[in-house]
Amino acid sequence: MGAVPSTILPLSDHLINQIAAGEVIERPASVVKELLENCLDAGARRIEVELGRGGLEFISVSDDGSGIAADEMQAALRRHWTSKISRAADLIGIGSLGFRGEALASIAAVADIEIVSRTIADDHAWRVTAAAGQQPSAPIPWQGAIGTRVRVRDLFHNVPARRRFLKRPRTEFLQAQRVLRRTGFACPDAALSFTQAGSRGLRLRPANVGETSPRWRSLFGEPFCRSAIVVDFAVDGIAVHGWVGGPDLASNTSDLQYLAINGRIIRDRQIAHAVRLAYEDSLPTGKFPTYALALELPLDQVDVNVHPGKLEVRFVAVRSLHDLVYACVRRALGDGTALHPSPEPMAQIAGVVVSEDHARYGTRGDRRPAPEDASDTFGRPLALVEDRFLIYWQASALRALDLRATWSKIIACRLKACGGAPAVARPLLIPERLPPASNAWDDRLTDGLRGLGFDTDDLGPSGRVLRSVSAVLPDIAADRFVLALPGALAENPELVDAIAAATAAAIELGESGQPSGRMLGALTRAGTAAGCEPTAGAFEISGMALNRWAGKLD
Repeated sequence: MGAVPSTILPLSDHLINQIAAGEVIERPASVVKELLENCLDAGARRIEVELGRGGLEFISVSDDGSGIAADEMQAALRRHWTSKISRAADLIGIGSLGFRGEALASIAAVADIEIVSRTIADDHAWRVTAAAGQQPSAPIPWQGAIGTRVRVRDLFHNVPARRRFLKRPRTEFLQAQRVLRRTGFACPDAALSFTQAGSRGLRLRPANVGETSPRWRSLFGEPFCRSAIVVDFAVDGIAVHGWVGGPDLASNTSDLQYLAINGRIIRDRQIAHAVRLAYEDSLPTGKFPTYALALELPLDQVDVNVHPGKLEVRFVAVRSLHDLVYACVRRALGDGTALHPSPEPMAQIAGVVVSEDHARYGTRGDRRPAPEDASDTFGRPLALVEDRFLIYWQASALRALDLRATWSKIIACRLKACGGAPAVARPLLIPERLPPASNAWDDRLTDGLRGLGFDTDDLGPSGRVLRSVSAVLPDIAADRFVLALPGALAENPELVDAIAAATAAAIELGESGQPSGRMLGALTRAGTAAGCEPTAGAFEISGMALNRWAGKLD
């Protein structure tokens, strides 16, 4: 059957508005999100959200922001009328949460709406109303405090097909609460209150000094606040703040995964991948990592104008950002160091300095100690000598273990265990240039390394650069790895053995002195997992060696 010819006609304004609303307004939670963003852009420090039947009956959002002037209230309900941008150049470096002028117009296309607003220059508030799809009324004097209250009634009552897709009131309530929680994380200096049918669902205080813990416990729960590891890193104008939960805090769902960019709630697969990759294989099967991360970037490095609901963004240097987030999370998980007993340093995002008395009660320590069998494996560790030899006392004998040789064996077992399975690469935060001696490179070596998860680029006369290493490797100093690689390739006919030797030479064992429980625990776990005995290369210390190392054991 052939296509039926049709006449090309313009769409009515009402239909255009409904189509636009379909892109921006999906459910009551979408309305809550858009109105919250308007509140925050207006400088609100106190926001109250109330729902009736999960938002199906009504949604009310009030703030103490700057308000809307009476002669602009009707304009606020028109599509693509906005105070936040005025020219194309403004799209580069958007600092506000909203900017397209679609939110209120889209809501008004599919629901009845009432706006009551008052500016600091007004003696009283003003009120406008609009039935779904109709022109707004003229503003009339009304009672109200400085700020704005938007009340939305009967969402989608004029679009029955859309209303049928809404869930039960309880489900819609939980979705709206999810939006409020994420906003509470992204904007810690605003007080938020959330109620339904008069029953308080959530109340968040501003992240002021001395009042941060209740806010974060309300958002993340006590277990996460008690054990989460602080992430606090800044470089070249990019900052990563927040917390990550160790493998023991992994969840059956992704609910406790908070991500914000410049105060904006987003979802991003690249960043989520970087976080997940940082856990390597430590997460239980089917479990999700838990984290709350707030990133701050220069405004011209992120494009927020790529998604109707502004939930997704595009980065100018996504590879570098991916590598940075990976490195921050990996370092936090590897160090296992929490600077505070609860996630209170997030107050710094709001420009609040934690007081000296408050900081004094922070704790520093290894939150993931070595397994109990580490002491059985190494007896009583005494010293780490020459950043290589572990000296320990076991079975009435003084023994030494060449840690580099042991790690080399373990890493070779790990790489060989991958077999023909596709290798997982772990990007380096900063690519490392290979020494000139390694420039005699052929395609077979490149392919062999790539098959093990090592990504190198040919820079022509400038040599080669290493961009990623195999994800099965422990933490290494990449600069030491590239220096050790040429010699390891020359001495070992097998590529796997050469990689293992170069990796063992680049492992961060720690400074000479007292060995850490974390280092010994990592060695024990790695050896057990790889089927290698961690102490297979140990030997009793001879009198000559003892004399040589006597000063190290004081």
